[in-house]
Amino acid sequence: MTKKQFNNKIKQTKTIKWLISLVLVTIFIVFSYYSSFFEFYSNFELIWERISSLFKFNHNDIDNNINNLWLSNLRLLWVTIKTTLTGTLCGLILAFFTSYLNAINLHKKRFFAIAIKFLISILRSFPLLIIIYFFKKISTLNLTAFLIFFWSTWLWMHRYFNDIIENSDVKKYWTEINLGKNKFRSFYKNVVLNNKNRFIMNSILAYESNIRWSSILGSIGIYGIGLFIDAYKEKFEYLSISIFYIVTLLIILESLLVLFNKFIGIRNSNITRNINFNKTLRYNYKKIISVLFLIIIFVVFIFGLIDLFKDTISLDNFKKYFKELMSADFSYLKGTWKFYYFDYIKAFIYTYQAIFLAVVFSLLYSFLLVEKIISLKVTLLAKFIIILLKSIPAIIYFYFIIILFSEEATFIFMLSVIAFRALTKQISEKINSKVDKKVQTLISLGYSKWKIYKTYLIPQIKKDIYSFVFFEFEGTYRNAINYGIFTGVVSINTNISYFESKDKYEYIIPLMLPSISFFIMLEFCLLFIKYKKQIKEYIKNNYYKSKPIN
Repeated sequence: MTKKQFNNKIKQTKTIKWLISLVLVTIFIVFSYYSSFFEFYSNFELIWERISSLFKFNHNDIDNNINNLWLSNLRLLWVTIKTTLTGTLCGLILAFFTSYLNAINLHKKRFFAIAIKFLISILRSFPLLIIIYFFKKISTLNLTAFLIFFWSTWLWMHRYFNDIIENSDVKKYWTEINLGKNKFRSFYKNVVLNNKNRFIMNSILAYESNIRWSSILGSIGIYGIGLFIDAYKEKFEYLSISIFYIVTLLIILESLLVLFNKFIGIRNSNITRNINFNKTLRYNYKKIISVLFLIIIFVVFIFGLIDLFKDTISLDNFKKYFKELMSADFSYLKGTWKFYYFDYIKAFIYTYQAIFLAVVFSLLYSFLLVEKIISLKVTLLAKFIIILLKSIPAIIYFYFIIILFSEEATFIFMLSVIAFRALTKQISEKINSKVDKKVQTLISLGYSKWKIYKTYLIPQIKKDIYSFVFFEFEGTYRNAINYGIFTGVVSINTNISYFESKDKYEYIIPLMLPSISFFIMLEFCLLFIKYKKQIKEYIKNNYYKSKPIN
């Protein structure tokens, strides 16, 4: 290739990039016009009124005969902590075993592993709204909340655990098995222990996510602190107490994540062990802290189980509602399917806008989190802001932003904040892992920090960013449907509630068919992308070899 051809190729690549960017921006503008995104209301007085109300912490609700909201909220927070922990822990245990059973790199006979993958993909395709309403009908109080957290944790953490296992080096695992050692013991020793920190970090994140999710479940009557958040959504002087508790809990969980990631989860390989090593607090503080955490988790888990045994599950209702759900009736959609299915197009439009904003701002904000380029004070402040954003439940953003923008724009902003928090964390962690000596060399040569970030670091993780955005788009689309619980922007939940009130459960599956079909297609596309190499090898080994040569 000549120098001229090389320069032309670079120009063509840049032109294509600019054209793609222009198309993406144009789509965003068109969608924004449709969703009234640029409508703005100057209700700053109301904003200030709500902010000032948040700091009143009024604990005496005479209208509802509640004398001490601090104590009442604390009781429901304790219920939320117990049921969420119990459901999350049980879901994590099941996710661990199913991810082990369907890990292709751990088994010679892969039929069973592939069958589990297909089953999990089908189950993940069912929107959480269907599952929530189903659990509400067959169980009571704490048990309903437990089942919701158990189900969602199992299916979502299964994917993360499975990715950890299948991306692990399993040479030692197979060597020990070939030597006759126990299969599961070898798995624990060579895979689990080598990825212990990743399993624990993902487990804490799952619990944190469920706590955040519990704050909106009160909108559909799920027992916990979410009941007060829903009851006082227009009375901020009372709502402030619920927000204080939930934000405090989430900040504690975020602090635990940082503590574990920076200190507890790091092995002290450089410490020289001495005779009194096991007796020395200095060297064993990590083990002591870990044991204390395990004791606390175990105690809360036992309390959660005790509450569950007080509740009941109706097998008759299970049979009845399952049968009605599965006996789908499409007759009501004749002539009205556009009315019911248009919500999914709206959800897609809102998802695109939210992801567009999240990607732009996460790429900009991640620059402030590059530890070896930006000053420590700036990165610490930027991290604190992210922790604060993650600690505030999404529903709170909705209640405040809606004062200034249309309901649609508020919904988009809320979705984008959720996606922004996740993308910023993923992108910044990936970029920090790519910072090397060459970065310091470029700085010493006079290159600006922003130019190094844009032209050297970002291109290195380009494929990772595409992957992050793809997965986040799926999650945001699910959120667009699920968060319709407390807003009328996407009326899928309203329609389900209406069918439920009329005992027309056979109408629910047809209503959710577009999302089920979309998620099934997405799940199998992800499976194909993930196992593309294995599929090609299988076809090559089993088709081309057996094909007769003419």
